[in-house]
Amino acid sequence: MSPRTISLESEARGPTDRALLFRGLIGIVVIAAVVAALLYKSTGGLDDRVSVTALLTDVGDGIPTKSDVKFRGSLVGIVTGVEPGANGEPNRVALSLDPASSQAIPRTVTARVVPSNVFAVSSVQLLDHPDQGGRPLQDGDTVEADTSRATIELQTVLTKLRDVVDAMGRDRRDDTVGVLAALATATRSQGSEIRTAGGQLVTIMTEVNRAIDDGETRSRLSELVTAMGGLQRSAPDLLDAVHHAIVPMQTVAEKQAALTDLLSAGQHTMATSETALGNNTDRMITITSSLAPVLDVFADGGGALPPITVKIANLSEKFMTEFWDPKKQRGTGHFVWALTPHRMYSRADCPRYGDMTGNSCQWGPATVERPTLPQVLQPKNFRPPTALMGGNVGPVGSRAEIEVLRKLLGPGANEVTSLLLGPLLRGSDIKVEKPGQRMEGGR
Repeated sequence: MSPRTISLESEARGPTDRALLFRGLIGIVVIAAVVAALLYKSTGGLDDRVSVTALLTDVGDGIPTKSDVKFRGSLVGIVTGVEPGANGEPNRVALSLDPASSQAIPRTVTARVVPSNVFAVSSVQLLDHPDQGGRPLQDGDTVEADTSRATIELQTVLTKLRDVVDAMGRDRRDDTVGVLAALATATRSQGSEIRTAGGQLVTIMTEVNRAIDDGETRSRLSELVTAMGGLQRSAPDLLDAVHHAIVPMQTVAEKQAALTDLLSAGQHTMATSETALGNNTDRMITITSSLAPVLDVFADGGGALPPITVKIANLSEKFMTEFWDPKKQRGTGHFVWALTPHRMYSRADCPRYGDMTGNSCQWGPATVERPTLPQVLQPKNFRPPTALMGGNVGPVGSRAEIEVLRKLLGPGANEVTSLLLGPLLRGSDIKVEKPGQRMEGGR
């Protein structure tokens, strides 16, 4: 009996089973490609990076992949791989640096391995040498290991401490009493005996040293003393490395309350904004709809906006150069006043905007007759007085004034005489009489 194929579609018009199979395979391939691309992107494969190689003779407990690479306390890249050295060759540590950060790293830097945080996670530290100039790091460059005294002492201290801890550690299946437990039991409630046993301290230390010695040339306690001395000398660098790891955590701990308040305030602001937008949705729609005519006007007159802006800029420039004096901090203007005859308001002056007209276009006068001035007020009929201050001397510097002075002083009177005697005689009635007659003046 031949096997029967059960179709997944109940209708004959649908795709065949083979077509469904092909579609499923294509979908799986597309999903797998997208996932692979995302995974490759997460590893930094699609990022533009600067790859350099650090030659390190000592990597401590090892450098895991993606360990931090720091320069002057800032994160500049990660470790992408470690190739152990063979036959005394240095270890080749592949570093992937950020392109922007690598521009500030000189070619003369050296590298060393330091603990990056309180959990003793290793990182690569790039050390700058300001006395040595050089171009920035480029792709394919090699960074040499730092061989300064401080680095050697720091690595020696870390190595010796690791050896001491390994020697003092015990396997969980070991039932013997450890060194620290033995010391704690021996010294419990023995304060007076310890004070009197100071002279026997050398013997006790010798016995303890023999108990934990593994047969090497130097004892573990001697190594501990040496390590403590090196640690004391390299303490600044070690503390500086630990400081850079602790400062961010300390800052977060100190600002925890402020950070909590900030996040709470942000959440409250978002909730308030959401409520406000929800309660004023209709108003926002109305405002947006009402703004449409205004925007249409701006769009229709868009061609006139640049000239208006240019004219405003020219006006501002003229104001600062022609009117405003920056030294005196005041303005000085030159104005021309033009006086025009008064004209009465008529319907021709009413306001109009498109097809709309103002109310005065209906009730305003159609024509206005110009009022007639009396003959006395006509400017052409004005006759100025001979002397604005009275008397018959005449205006200042006028010919009438000089004639009066010549009658008094003779024909030698001139403008200088008018300047000296004019103010004294002005406003007076001067009459010249023949000899023997009485002269009057200055009433």
